[in-house]
Amino acid sequence: FSCANTREAYARTAPADREKLPWSPETLDWADYMMNQHMPALEKRVIPWMEERYRKELKPLKSHETLVTLVEQMAERHGHAVALGRYEGDDGFTRITYEDVLARAEDVAARLFAAGVAKGDRVVLAGKNTPEWAIAYFGIMRAGATCVPMDPDMDAAAFVNVVRESHA
Repeated sequence: FSCANTREAYARTAPADREKLPWSPETLDWADYMMNQHMPALEKRVIPWMEERYRKELKPLKSHETLVTLVEQMAERHGHAVALGRYEGDDGFTRITYEDVLARAEDVAARLFAAGVAKGDRVVLAGKNTPEWAIAYFGIMRAGATCVPMDPDMDAAAFVNVVRESHA
């Protein structure tokens, strides 16, 4: 934080006014101010106001016939809350919310549909344990296809055998 503008304004005040209102931020114990003044004020006035303003009326949980309806309800209930946590991707730390999961799963389903995947088709999903894997899984389900999860470290012959046997 910078006090430059306040210092300039204070310097322009008359000496008599400066005596009435002494201002010397360098003498403040900022840690004491933060813990004993600022935080208690936030807890008393701001946080209750925020909780009241952003409180969402939660509907009773429904039973789910599929994972697709589960993802939809979680996005509706929890919106911007972190769904898959933080992970280190190419762009640094990222958080994926429930709404992000739903939107990205819908994108996966649309791409599968555009690629010719139809309801009941089998789709191979091989990859490391990342949020993208889960999103791809939900996208496959959303497209009405069946996911055939595969170990990404599986040797080529075994991979081909699973694909052939599963008709993926």
